[in-house]
Amino acid sequence: MNLKDSFRYMNFIENMIRCGYNSITTRTHALETKRMHYENKVNPDVADWCETLYEDEEFVDNDTVLDFMLFMVEEKERLAKAISEAKRTLPIDDDIDALVAANKCRQEVANAINRMLMYKPSKVKTTAEGQKFNINGDPVRYTYDVEVTTEDNFNRVFAKRKYKELSQKADDISSQIEASHVNVTVDYDPPFNVSLEFDDVIEEYKEYAEGLKPFTPPESDGDAHYNFHGSN
Repeated sequence: MNLKDSFRYMNFIENMIRCGYNSITTRTHALETKRMHYENKVNPDVADWCETLYEDEEFVDNDTVLDFMLFMVEEKERLAKAISEAKRTLPIDDDIDALVAANKCRQEVANAINRMLMYKPSKVKTTAEGQKFNINGDPVRYTYDVEVTTEDNFNRVFAKRKYKELSQKADDISSQIEASHVNVTVDYDPPFNVSLEFDDVIEEYKEYAEGLKPFTPPESDGDAHYNFHGSN
């Protein structure tokens, strides 16, 4: 996989761990509730019996999910190391992480300038009321015109120029980063297809853990297949 795909897969791993967290921290997944019916005391013809209360929906037991989470933590560490190694081969002189961080900041400033430039100067005519006294001393109200003028409180020419410069440089660096991410290979075999949902991934992991699915090297079609490194 290339560097861009590795970032996507890192997000996938983190999402799987979050799903596992939600599963094992569900109270009804962590605890089993039983009801013991001591019916024999009042009815000698019936033996005492035990009733186990189950969830309405099926779920994977916490031991399996926890084992899966630990497996994915190791995968995250393995992928992180592979990404780190791959970054050393990037055809960019600057530190890639510093470059990405600086470019993100550049884009944020450009967006702020663009938002400021959206405010336009204007002139609006409206009316207001005043009051005076006539010759008899009585108060008399009157209406008069008011012009409200809104003007720039910043150097618009300078702001426009800096917005264009920042945007252009941010786009150029983004293209450079994008190209490097696509062309650099990360030495990592993904254990699951990145498009699978949590339930499907858990089922594949259960089959692997139970030894039901033999290890099969991934095809060279660009797709992510299961390739459990523990089975090598």
